[in-house]
Amino acid sequence: FISSSKLFLELPLRTPEDYDRFFEWCQANFDFVIFPVERQDDQSEVAEIMKRCHCIITTPLSNVEDLEAYRDYYISLADRKRVILSKVKFVAWDYVENHELNPERIAGIVGSERYLGEVSHSELHTRKKNRLPVQQPALQDGLFSRQYEQILCRLIG
Repeated sequence: FISSSKLFLELPLRTPEDYDRFFEWCQANFDFVIFPVERQDDQSEVAEIMKRCHCIITTPLSNVEDLEAYRDYYISLADRKRVILSKVKFVAWDYVENHELNPERIAGIVGSERYLGEVSHSELHTRKKNRLPVQQPALQDGLFSRQYEQILCRLIG
């Protein structure tokens, strides 16, 4: 089950008990639940979600500065007892394979036990996401599927 990012607008979750009941229901009815959150989402709701989730997946862009910034941000949240650092996992987003930054180097920056893999950059994917016209066939759909499948297998396993 993967919820939409608008799910929490539709659910009447107001108190910590509401969140507890909702998460108990999710655990009883699904093997695996992913809640996507956006930067513009209500931060108090996001905090309530993060407290209860088994894992927090963050998607920095695949450059050294972004990876280091995300790592440092989650370390600071952990220092302030807002997240448990061992729950935080990283997926390099818009990954462009080059000699400067490779999966081994990413794992070295964020920790190999916390690095789940990468999702390649695709102009086609960006155009689809932004609902722009697509002129070419979906050449990389198989690659995306394999990358997502590998990430999910690492999460579940």
